[in-house]
Amino acid sequence: MSEEGMNEIDSFLEMIILPLKYLIKHSAFQEEQECRIVYITSLDDPKVQMDFGKFLYVEYEPEVKVHLDKIYIAPAASYYEPYFAKLLCGKNNMGKKIKIEPSNNPYRQTS
Repeated sequence: MSEEGMNEIDSFLEMIILPLKYLIKHSAFQEEQECRIVYITSLDDPKVQMDFGKFLYVEYEPEVKVHLDKIYIAPAASYYEPYFAKLLCGKNNMGKKIKIEPSNNPYRQTS
């Protein structure tokens, strides 16, 4: 098979396998229950909200806050804790305050 054909196969396999890496959980997080929402698209999709260097996200319409009990923040993301506190102030659908806690689980090296 030609090199161009192999590159096409590699690109196709990457496209298929890429979503799977977001569904695999690091073993340090095995006791946590979570919901992962994955939406794969291109950056030119009108649903993608982006301000380069500040944020990149896809707006998710259903209300998530009502189902939350606790948010874990990675040590490298502790800077954003006040943002989450403001965003999540109030209570979930069970009338309980949503807790924000730093995570002690090793996930990514930040240095």
